[in-house]
Amino acid sequence: MEKEIKSKLKSALREQIKKECQVVYILAEARKLLERLKDKDNFSVLNFYSNWVLHPEISNTSAVRPLLEKIEKNILNKEHNTWIIWKMIDFDEFRKEMGLFLNKFNIVDPFVNRKYWDNFRNLFVDILTDCPLKPNYGDMKEFCFMKSLEKGDINFTIKFKNHIPIRGSFSVLDSEKIIKKYKKTS
Repeated sequence: MEKEIKSKLKSALREQIKKECQVVYILAEARKLLERLKDKDNFSVLNFYSNWVLHPEISNTSAVRPLLEKIEKNILNKEHNTWIIWKMIDFDEFRKEMGLFLNKFNIVDPFVNRKYWDNFRNLFVDILTDCPLKPNYGDMKEFCFMKSLEKGDINFTIKFKNHIPIRGSFSVLDSEKIIKKYKKTS
């Protein structure tokens, strides 16, 4: 069984990403392999995102809690560190964990290719649009991707219990600039 799932996942990852259904399929096959692992807790972020694509909202956000708390602190303390929000929007932790997961099964990681990743991420965001995260801790009530009128833009809204909502947008065109700027300062 594991051999067949691994084969299907390899095949799906070799294809150019063009449709939302491909993203969901990749995550479903990864989830099937994940469920068979004894150390699946080492892939809590991958598991979380695999769940999120299949649900209209998620309240169990423990796998991304540290990131959501950093975003909340950044906004409430008026620190204006866009990198923290970018890490959520670019699915930084997901991408790292997926790479480790694929490596564990000797599957080539296509996410290291920026164009492949951008296509996957944009469709991933489209799937997650209007499917909010609703953490049950802190002041953040909701993190939600929103539909964008501009191709390549990633829009989001963050609602708080005791603060005005925040809306923002990143353009994929900004991604390389943001990454380069961050790497210079870190």
